[in-house]
Amino acid sequence: MGHIRSQLALAKEIIHQLEIAQDNRVLQPNELWLRNNLKKHALALSSLLRTVARLRSRMGWLRDGDANTKVFHMHARYRKIKTFIAKLREGDRTITAHEEKASAIFEFYSNIIGSDND
Repeated sequence: MGHIRSQLALAKEIIHQLEIAQDNRVLQPNELWLRNNLKKHALALSSLLRTVARLRSRMGWLRDGDANTKVFHMHARYRKIKTFIAKLREGDRTITAHEEKASAIFEFYSNIIGSDND
């Protein structure tokens, strides 16, 4: 499992050498088997490298967030500011109280959707 990059580099180098040999002669069945298996192995190693990089980025974010609560709170404040509705304009009046904003939004969407008639 260790040294994924070196394993990938070695597999690619052997594949490259086998392809050079294939240009000059027909490969033996065992050489073809080795080349095909190394190609599969190289694809698996490349996928594993991408997965490891993605997991490391997540762990780094968690580590930075745990070590630096300022960064965490900065992102939390940004999300709150981004989703917060400070005021609404209803006709010619401005609404800032939470309860009034909630009722204005409810009334607006109730008028769009309409009422349920049985």
